[in-house]
Amino acid sequence: MNPQTSIKYYVIPAAVLLIVVILTIILSSGKSKTPSNSPTSIPSPTPYPLRPTDNPRLSPTKANSSQSPTIIPVQNFTGADINQTLPPDIKNLGEQKTKLRRLTPLTLPVGVIDFDYENDRFIVTLKVPKNESQTTFETWLKQTYPAIPLEQFAIR
Repeated sequence: MNPQTSIKYYVIPAAVLLIVVILTIILSSGKSKTPSNSPTSIPSPTPYPLRPTDNPRLSPTKANSSQSPTIIPVQNFTGADINQTLPPDIKNLGEQKTKLRRLTPLTLPVGVIDFDYENDRFIVTLKVPKNESQTTFETWLKQTYPAIPLEQFAIR
């Protein structure tokens, strides 16, 4: 292959590409100039609704001006009975469950107690042998937290 032929294959496409890039830059910079008669900024919408007096198109008519807003009284009654009390067994369950949950993770001689907030259950990881550990754990639970049923515990 002739050296002059290879130059034609590289120089001519490079020159054409350079001309196209220069023309693109010139044309794009010419379009970015704004005409002097166009506004320089576009007013942004207000973040709050306009009052009728701010806009003449929204001004109240005689029919609307005689109307007054309806005042709704504030309710301070929620519907709950103020004198209502929880049954003692539910109150004890809540108190004991809260007390034990605040102690977690709790390490005991039989294993570790943790709390699963997603499922609202205690997780008990027992040490080996599990039969003896589970019996000891159940005895401890009945003596320490008698209101919490065994169903609240996932034993592993």
